[in-house]
Amino acid sequence: MLNAQRQQVTHEQLNGVFWFVVGASALLTALVFLAADVAGAFYAEPRLPALLRVLSVAFLLNSFGMVPQTLLTKEIHLHRRSMAEAADLRGINTVMLDFFDDPGFVRDLFSFVIELELRFAREQIKAGADII
Repeated sequence: MLNAQRQQVTHEQLNGVFWFVVGASALLTALVFLAADVAGAFYAEPRLPALLRVLSVAFLLNSFGMVPQTLLTKEIHLHRRSMAEAADLRGINTVMLDFFDDPGFVRDLFSFVIELELRFAREQIKAGADII
């Protein structure tokens, strides 16, 4: 597995980890997709299979961002990450409008997100995490 603390990471390592994560996520997506009917029958909820199938796609979609997110964290590009996190919190369209309508709010939001990420990283290190 890719160690985010390692100074030098080769393209081959990044590529291998990326495809491993995508493959594992695709497998998980397929399992949830296929087990959706069983879960719906177990809980006697006819809407559950459709919901699980739609949500299972999130496993696959999220996998494509894991390696880039790790690299941004490793390289401490917190400003770029703060944009992504702000978009997660407010929605990308809202954040883009905020840049024009209320730039002070955007600066405050980015500062908040960066501080939150730094605190989270410190707590992970304090808890003994070898890989962040």
